[in-house]
Amino acid sequence: MHLGIAWMVLALGLKAAAAVTPAVPQAAWLHAFTVGGIGLCMTVLMTRVVLRHTGRPLQLPAMIKLAYLLMFAAAILRLAWVLFALDIHVISTSALLWVSAFLIYLLLFGAMLWPPSLPR
Repeated sequence: MHLGIAWMVLALGLKAAAAVTPAVPQAAWLHAFTVGGIGLCMTVLMTRVVLRHTGRPLQLPAMIKLAYLLMFAAAILRLAWVLFALDIHVISTSALLWVSAFLIYLLLFGAMLWPPSLPR
């Protein structure tokens, strides 16, 4: 969650930099905010909510940490693509990493949401 908040702070810094200098593209802050900030915060929050609302202890499965890492890497690639005008393959890789993170989440936590909650 803290990394997601850090991405939001970075996004606001990029927005300020884009307002001051044309060297920073206007879209840079938006990519940092949505993919890095919202993407990471949303994934972490959904993880916690599913664990608590289904009566499970707050112990993260090892694979969800991989999902968080993939989301972080997707945000880095997306921001690099905007800032440095990189090849289209970079944004495609970013999208693939982003989708992979949510697929891991769905595979791990979708099965927890289907049956009734565990007794507390």
